[in-house]
Amino acid sequence: MPGKPTYGDLQRKIAELEARLRLAEIADRKRAEDAVHKERRRLETVLESITDGLLVLDGDWRYTYVSETGARMIGMRREDLIGGCVWDLFPHAKGTKFYEGYHQAVTTGQPVHFEEFYPEPLNQWLECHCYPGEEGLAVYFQDISRRKLAEEALRQSEERFRIAQELSPDGFTILRPVRDEQGHIIDFQWIYENAAIARLNGTDPNEVVGRRLSEILPGHRHSPFHEIFQRVAETGEAGILEAPYQGDSIPALTWFRTAVVAMGDDIAVFAQDITVRKQIETTLRESEQRLTALVQNAPVGIVIHGPDGRLARSNPEARRLLGVSETEAIGKELEDPAWRFLREDGSVMPVEEYPAARVLAGQAPLEGLVLGIQRGNPEDLVWALANGLPRMADDGSVAEIIITFTNISDRKRAEEALLEANATLERKVKERTVELVQRADQLRALAGELTISEQRERRRLASFLHDHLQQLLVGAKFRLSVLGRSVENAAKPAAGEIEALIDESIKSSRSLTAELSPPILHDAGLNAGLEWLGRRMADTQGLFVDLKTEPVGSLPDDLTILLFEAVRELLFNIAKHAGTHSACVRLSRIEESLQVIVSDQGVGFDPNALPPAGEGGRGFGLFSIRERLELFGGKLEIDSAPGRGSRLVISMPITSVGPQSDPFAELPKEGAHNFLHPHVPGKRIRVLLVDDHAVVRQGIQNLLNDEPDIEVVGQAADGHEAVSLASKLLPDVILMDMNMPKLNGVEATRIIHNKYSEIHIIGLSMFEESEKAQAMRDAGAASYLTKSGPAGDLIQAVRRAAAASPKGAPPGGGIVGS
Repeated sequence: MPGKPTYGDLQRKIAELEARLRLAEIADRKRAEDAVHKERRRLETVLESITDGLLVLDGDWRYTYVSETGARMIGMRREDLIGGCVWDLFPHAKGTKFYEGYHQAVTTGQPVHFEEFYPEPLNQWLECHCYPGEEGLAVYFQDISRRKLAEEALRQSEERFRIAQELSPDGFTILRPVRDEQGHIIDFQWIYENAAIARLNGTDPNEVVGRRLSEILPGHRHSPFHEIFQRVAETGEAGILEAPYQGDSIPALTWFRTAVVAMGDDIAVFAQDITVRKQIETTLRESEQRLTALVQNAPVGIVIHGPDGRLARSNPEARRLLGVSETEAIGKELEDPAWRFLREDGSVMPVEEYPAARVLAGQAPLEGLVLGIQRGNPEDLVWALANGLPRMADDGSVAEIIITFTNISDRKRAEEALLEANATLERKVKERTVELVQRADQLRALAGELTISEQRERRRLASFLHDHLQQLLVGAKFRLSVLGRSVENAAKPAAGEIEALIDESIKSSRSLTAELSPPILHDAGLNAGLEWLGRRMADTQGLFVDLKTEPVGSLPDDLTILLFEAVRELLFNIAKHAGTHSACVRLSRIEESLQVIVSDQGVGFDPNALPPAGEGGRGFGLFSIRERLELFGGKLEIDSAPGRGSRLVISMPITSVGPQSDPFAELPKEGAHNFLHPHVPGKRIRVLLVDDHAVVRQGIQNLLNDEPDIEVVGQAADGHEAVSLASKLLPDVILMDMNMPKLNGVEATRIIHNKYSEIHIIGLSMFEESEKAQAMRDAGAASYLTKSGPAGDLIQAVRRAAAASPKGAPPGGGIVGS
C-alpha cells in the first residue's frame, strides 16, 4: 500500500499545481490581450475609414487619439497632437463656439452639435458632434466649407433673383391653382408678385399674397389671360399671349404681353405693358400706308432692285421715265433693250456705270448722278438726276437697292440757256472790269494828287502867314516901337498895349503856321521835323515822346509830309485814347524802305473792333493813314490788344535817298543892291539888313536909325544880295533873316562867315525852334533872335555883337528874346 504523502510531497504538488495554474493564467491573459489588440486594430481600422475627423480628449483636455483624417484636417501630425492640450495647441479657439460646445458637452453630459468657422490656421467651416464619456470627450468633425459656400451662393442667387424681380420693369407673379374636389382648376391663389406687376395691376403686394385672383381681379375669369393660366397649369406647356385688358383696378385699356410657365404645381407669369408698342405699331402701319400712297403718287421715280440687279418694284413716275408698264418692269435686268442710259456729255453709259450697278459694286450711297434716259426712240430722251442707297441685310450683304430718278429735262434746258447767258455776261464783265480797273487807277491817282494838293495848300497857307501876315505884324511892331519913343508919356501905355496885342497875334499866327505845315519840316527834313513834333506833343498834349531816329537823307516833299502827318496822327490817337503820358517813336532805314514804329504801353485796343471809316474815333484816323500810305505803296501794320498797349509799324518803300545836295554850291550872279549909305569910317555901328520882306527891313531900319550909335548902311532882299553887299560894304553887324528865296540865311551866313569872319552876323526868324538857332550858329552866326521879341533886345544884340572880339564868339550868343 502506498504510503501517506508527506508534507514535502504536498508542498511539491502544490508548487507544481501553482506553476501549472500560473502557466494557464499567463496563457489566458495572453489570449485576452491578443483579442484586445485585435479588437483595437479593428476599431482603429473602422475609425480610420470614417471620412469625418475624430479626436478624443481626456479630462485634462489632452489628445488621447486623433484619426489620420482628423490630423490632416487640422493640419498637424498625429504625434504632434497626442498628449498636447487642445487649448494650448489652438489658443484661438478660446472664446469661440468650439470652446463653448466642448465645455457644454462635458458639463451637461449630453451630446452637442454645432457649426462654426475656424479662422487661421484652418480657415474652414467645421460641423462638430461632441459625445462626452467617462474617460473624456469624443469629437467627430467634418469640413463643410464647400457646403457653406454653396449655401451662400444659393442665398445670394435667391437674393439677386428677388432684387432682379423687384427692380425688373416687367411684371412677375407666382400663382397656385385652386382645385375643386374633382381636381378641376376653379381659381388661382396669389403666392408672390413683384413691384412691377403690382403697378400694372394696381395692387398692393402685401394685400394680395394668399388671396384668390378672382377676389382681386373679378373680370379676369372671363379674359383670355385666365384661359392661358389654366391651360399651362393643366398641361405644363408654356404659353405666350398678347391681349388688351380693361376693368377692375385697370381703368384704361392696356395691352399686355404675358408669358406663362409651369413651376411644379405653381405657374410663373411674366407680364409686360406693350400699350406704347401697340400704339407705335398702329402708327407705323398707318405711316406705311401713307408712305405707300406717297411713293405711288410721288413726282420722283423710285425703283427697287434685288441683290441680283433685277427690277423688283417701281412707282408710276419711274415707269413713265423708263417707258415701261408695271408688268413689263418686274424682273427686268439692268441692261435692257427698253432703255439706254447716257452720260452727261451725251456718250453711251456702260452698264457697270448704271446707278444700281454702282451702288451694288461699292455697297455705298450714290448722290447726284446726271444721266440721260433714251427710251427706244433716239429722239425720246429724258434727263434725270439719279440717287441710290443700298439696304443691307443682317449678314452684311446687299438686300436691295433703292434708286430715285428726278426729271431734270427742264433744268438741263435752262442750264444750257444759262451757260450761254453766262458766257455773254462774262464777256461783258471782263470788258467792264478793265474799265473799272482803269477808273480805279484814275481814282487812286486823283486821291494821291488830292492828298498832295492838300499838303501843298497847307504849306501855301503857312507860307502866306509867315511871309506876309507875320512879317507885316513884325514890321508894325518895330514901327510902333519907334513911335512909342516919340509920343508923350500919356500915350505910351496905349502903345504898350498895342504892342502886346501884336505880340499875341504873332504868337497865334506862328502856332497856326506850325499846325498847318511846320517850316522846320521843309527846311531841315523828316528827322528834325519829328524832333520838333515830340517837343510840341509834350507842350500841347502832355505826351512825352521817346524819339530815336537814324539819318535818312533827303526825301521828296510829299513823302516827308505824308510820314510826318501819319506819325502826328498816331501820336494824337495815343494822347486821346491810350490812357498814357508817354510814347515811343523809332525812325530807321531798312534796305530800300523807311520804317517808323509808334508804340505805347497804354490800354490798347482790338484792331478788329475798330469802327468803320466814317464813324469817327480812332478807327477813322487809322483808316485814313492806311489809305494814304497805300497810295504811295506803303502799309500800316497794327499790333494791339486790350490791356497790352499798341505797336503800329509804317513801312514805306523809297527809290533813292541820299545826302541833300547843296543847291547853292555855285552862286548866281549878284542881284540889285540897295545902297542907303556908303561905308563911312567912324564910331557908329554899321549894320546891313537882310530880309525878303521890305516892311520888316523898313521897320528895323527906322528902329536902328533912331539910335545915335547905329546906322543902317544897306539892305538886301535875299542871300545872294547879302553876300554881294557884305563884300562891298564890310559892315560891323549883319541882321540875317533865316528864311529867304534863292539863298536862305543859313547858307548866306556860312559863305560870309567863311570869307569875313570879322563881320558879326545875328540870325533873325519868326520861329523859336532851337534847331533854327543851332543851324545859324553852326553856319557862323554870333546869335539868334526871334522877330517877335522885344525891340530893345535887337538893339542890345547889335551893340553886344559890335563890341565883341572880331575873332571870338560874342558873349550871350544864342536866342535873344522869345
